Amino acid sequence: MADQPAYRGKYGGKDLDTVSRPDGSTLRIETIGLSSPPYDFSWGYEGFGPRMLAQAILLDHTGDARLAERDARTFMQEITSGLPYHGSWELSVDTVARWVEDRPPVQPDNRKP
Repeated sequence: MADQPAYRGKYGGKDLDTVSRPDGSTLRIETIGLSSPPYDFSWGYEGFGPRMLAQAILLDHTGDARLAERDARTFMQEITSGLPYHGSWELSVDTVARWVEDRPPVQPDNRKP
């Protein structure tokens, strides 16, 4: 899988976990409008950190903030909560793309401002 574009995470202990984007740059919590600390990404269980990671990956991959926010919980339950908590992981861009393709489209917001 190392030849394929992928999101990569590495467990490094307290405050040392890192997530990289397919281009090798660091994926940051600020991507979804939160500042760090006290927030940071996590994975390997269902919770706030894995959901924020799910939202950031979806936003980074699609550029669609509504889709990322709407589907973060499901992506967390199906994908980021299953990543190994300790050690390293890779999540291929193809896997993310297939997951997004299988989701229903985001419906337009018809509410009046």
